Amino acid sequence: MEREEAVAKLNQLIAAKKELHELAKELGVKVYADTGKLNKGWVGHTLEAYLGLPRNSSRNPNLGSWELKTVPLMTSKDPAVFKETMAITMINDCHVSRTPF
Repeated sequence: MEREEAVAKLNQLIAAKKELHELAKELGVKVYADTGKLNKGWVGHTLEAYLGLPRNSSRNPNLGSWELKTVPLMTSKDPAVFKETMAITMINDCHVSRTPF
Protein backbone atom coordinates (compact mmCIF):
# COMPACT_ATOMS: atom_id res chain seq x y z
CA MET A 1 0.00 0.00 0.00
CA GLU A 2 1.34 3.41 -0.92
CA ARG A 3 1.46 6.14 1.71
CA GLU A 4 -1.06 8.33 -0.15
CA GLU A 5 -3.58 5.47 -0.24
CA ALA A 6 -3.12 4.88 3.50
CA VAL A 7 -3.63 8.57 4.28
CA ALA A 8 -6.79 8.66 2.17
CA LYS A 9 -8.18 5.60 3.93
CA LEU A 10 -7.36 7.05 7.36
CA ASN A 11 -9.06 10.31 6.37
CA GLN A 12 -12.19 8.30 5.49
CA LEU A 13 -12.07 6.80 8.98
CA ILE A 14 -11.84 10.30 10.49
CA ALA A 15 -14.68 11.62 8.30
CA ALA A 16 -16.88 8.70 9.39
CA LYS A 17 -16.06 9.55 13.05
CA LYS A 18 -15.43 5.87 13.67
CA GLU A 19 -14.70 5.12 17.34
CA LEU A 20 -11.37 3.29 17.65
CA HIS A 21 -12.47 0.97 20.49
CA GLU A 22 -15.33 -0.21 18.28
CA LEU A 23 -13.01 -0.64 15.30
CA ALA A 24 -10.52 -2.60 17.44
CA LYS A 25 -13.30 -4.97 18.51
CA GLU A 26 -14.44 -5.43 14.89
CA LEU A 27 -10.88 -6.19 13.80
CA GLY A 28 -10.08 -8.50 16.73
CA VAL A 29 -7.46 -6.24 18.30
CA LYS A 30 -7.18 -6.56 22.08
CA VAL A 31 -7.31 -3.20 23.86
CA TYR A 32 -6.56 -4.92 27.16
CA ALA A 33 -4.28 -7.89 27.78
CA ASP A 34 -5.68 -10.98 29.51
CA THR A 35 -4.18 -9.57 32.74
CA GLY A 36 -6.42 -6.50 32.43
CA LYS A 37 -3.49 -4.21 31.66
CA LEU A 38 -3.89 -1.75 28.78
CA ASN A 39 -2.19 -2.88 25.55
CA LYS A 40 -0.19 0.29 24.85
CA GLY A 41 0.07 -0.51 21.13
CA TRP A 42 -3.62 -1.21 20.52
CA VAL A 43 -4.27 1.97 18.52
CA GLY A 44 -1.39 1.33 16.14
CA HIS A 45 -2.36 -2.33 15.81
CA THR A 46 -5.96 -1.31 15.08
CA LEU A 47 -4.92 1.13 12.36
CA GLU A 48 -2.51 -1.39 10.83
CA ALA A 49 -5.32 -3.96 10.69
CA TYR A 50 -7.73 -1.38 9.23
CA LEU A 51 -5.21 -0.58 6.50
CA GLY A 52 -4.59 -4.27 5.82
CA LEU A 53 -0.98 -4.05 6.98
CA PRO A 54 0.77 -6.80 8.90
CA ARG A 55 1.15 -6.08 12.62
CA ASN A 56 4.46 -4.31 13.10
CA SER A 57 5.71 -3.24 16.52
CA SER A 58 9.29 -2.93 15.35
CA ARG A 59 11.10 0.27 14.45
CA ASN A 60 11.25 -0.78 10.82
CA PRO A 61 8.89 0.86 8.30
CA ASN A 62 5.45 -0.72 7.88
CA LEU A 63 5.72 -0.91 4.11
CA GLY A 64 8.50 0.23 1.87
CA SER A 65 9.74 3.59 3.03
CA TRP A 66 7.00 4.76 5.38
CA GLU A 67 6.12 4.11 9.00
CA LEU A 68 2.74 4.49 10.68
CA LYS A 69 2.98 6.14 14.10
CA THR A 70 0.34 7.12 16.63
CA VAL A 71 0.69 9.49 19.56
CA PRO A 72 -1.76 9.44 22.49
CA LEU A 73 -3.52 12.65 23.52
CA MET A 74 -4.83 13.77 26.88
CA THR A 75 -8.31 14.89 25.93
CA SER A 76 -9.12 15.91 29.49
CA LYS A 77 -7.12 19.06 28.78
CA ASP A 78 -8.54 21.88 26.68
CA PRO A 79 -7.10 21.96 24.13
CA ALA A 80 -5.95 18.33 24.00
CA VAL A 81 -2.22 17.87 24.56
CA PHE A 82 0.24 15.11 23.75
CA LYS A 83 0.47 12.50 26.50
CA GLU A 84 4.07 11.60 25.71
CA THR A 85 6.85 12.72 23.43
CA MET A 86 7.84 10.99 20.21
CA ALA A 87 11.44 10.79 19.06
CA ILE A 88 12.56 9.91 15.57
CA THR A 89 15.82 8.07 16.08
CA MET A 90 16.47 6.43 12.73
CA ILE A 91 16.78 9.01 10.00
CA ASN A 92 18.53 9.28 6.67
CA ASP A 93 19.86 12.83 6.71
CA CYS A 94 20.50 12.87 2.95
CA HIS A 95 16.88 11.89 2.30
CA VAL A 96 15.59 14.50 4.76
CA SER A 97 17.57 17.30 3.15
CA ARG A 98 16.03 16.44 -0.25
CA THR A 99 12.44 15.96 0.98
CA PRO A 100 10.05 18.93 1.28
CA PHE A 101 7.84 19.00 4.35
